[in-house]
Amino acid sequence: MVNALVDSGADDSVVSEQLRTQLRTPLFSEHNPFFRTAYDRVVEAIGRCMLRVNLNGVGQTSKFLVFQKCSHDLMLGSDFFKATDKIIDCGSTNFRLERSLQTNKVNSGLYAVNDVVILGTL
Repeated sequence: MVNALVDSGADDSVVSEQLRTQLRTPLFSEHNPFFRTAYDRVVEAIGRCMLRVNLNGVGQTSKFLVFQKCSHDLMLGSDFFKATDKIIDCGSTNFRLERSLQTNKVNSGLYAVNDVVILGTL
């Protein structure tokens, strides 16, 4: 189980290199993937990886930017929630996801993926 930061203001989801290594997930190098922080600082990722995230029993495979240093080991950005067609209920004390209206398919045959389980309550 991994604690994650839900950051609806972030365009991309992020994982630390330490967690990626721990999960033994392959790193795919990309040319200059950049990320702008909340403090308007631009940092360069070391690559991307694919992770299967399980939220409240619903699994979803997504891309994550990988960074050497992160404030949190796992950050779910707006790209994750757009890809899963989920809605975050911020007014509740519990983390609630609305059901998806469509099925999003990812060709996971191209990637080695590990499961990450995230508790559904804040």
